[in-house]
Amino acid sequence: MSTKPQVIDLSKVTQGQLEAYFKAFREYGGNDEAIGVIEYAGAMARAAVKVGWLALDVDNANPRDVLELQRVIQDYVKGVFDVDPKN
Repeated sequence: MSTKPQVIDLSKVTQGQLEAYFKAFREYGGNDEAIGVIEYAGAMARAAVKVGWLALDVDNANPRDVLELQRVIQDYVKGVFDVDPKN
């Protein structure tokens, strides 16, 4: 039985942290258009580990947990592009 890793509170991510995340994501092959969803999710999770968003041994994690993390992170990143009427 695996314990699901906890992602940090993404509402507190700064611009600098988000840029560091995308740099790490590219380093893990996240910019390759031929990459499959499993590898893409792994790259996202590894980048999140590298920038300190979560603690996880990605190589030994349950693939479903990694895919869930990818969904959470991708939803957050997508939300960054949504216009906030308060700003």
